[in-house]
Amino acid sequence: MSDTVSSELSPLVYLPFAQLLSFIVSNDLHSIYQHPLLKEFKAIAAAKTENFVNYDGDD
Repeated sequence: MSDTVSSELSPLVYLPFAQLLSFIVSNDLHSIYQHPLLKEFKAIAAAKTENFVNYDGDD
């Protein structure tokens, strides 16, 4: 197998790196927040079971 990547497939090769880098940076800066309207949506359209564990801590 060769190490070269065709130009059509190069975005697929670099996509995981970009996603990982954005996660690491946002995690280090503590800038991963829930969408502001998600709390309102959960109140209106609650579709969880009784056993659901809320890891967001927004109750």
